[in-house]
Amino acid sequence: KSAQIREILISESAWEEMTCLFAPSLEQEVERRTNEALRQKEELHAIQDVSIYAMISLAESRDNETGNHIKRTQAYIKRLAEQLRQNSRYVSELTDDFIALLYKSAPLHDIGKIGIPDNILRKEGSLTDDEFRVMKTHTTIGYEAIKNAEKVCGQPMKFLIVAKEIAYSHHERWDGEGYPLGKVRISRSCLPKLTR
Repeated sequence: KSAQIREILISESAWEEMTCLFAPSLEQEVERRTNEALRQKEELHAIQDVSIYAMISLAESRDNETGNHIKRTQAYIKRLAEQLRQNSRYVSELTDDFIALLYKSAPLHDIGKIGIPDNILRKEGSLTDDEFRVMKTHTTIGYEAIKNAEKVCGQPMKFLIVAKEIAYSHHERWDGEGYPLGKVRISRSCLPKLTR
């Protein structure tokens, strides 16, 4: 028994020595990996921002009014969300993080207009019924473009999920007169949350 006790004590002592010996390098490795994860997260956010800016620039190159509209809408959504948060009904949903996500995703709401022919997109005056039918497809074009971007990512990204829903449903209305679904919706409760 005394040999076993001595062996256990030696083992405990050896373990303490090993812990003291390796702890600093383990701490350094944890810190290094944490810093690398933070750097990658910042890089991902920068890539998102650059991608959004590039898409806005594409939209502006086709139609300057669309580019200005995108920027106004982004600012408007942020202000509206901050005001709604003052209402206790929305305070739990409209967190700072969610408002930031809306703000980041909002510029993509009209990205589908890139797929609309210039003669319709830039037309001054009212669109004909046929032209308006084509214009309305920008919601599904934008949705599909963002959906394809999601596939490239290989994993769900909140920012793209939100952007996709906004792009698809931003012209829906409470009365069912919007598009692309319009009266296909059964009730107001079916109106996507981000659209509301």
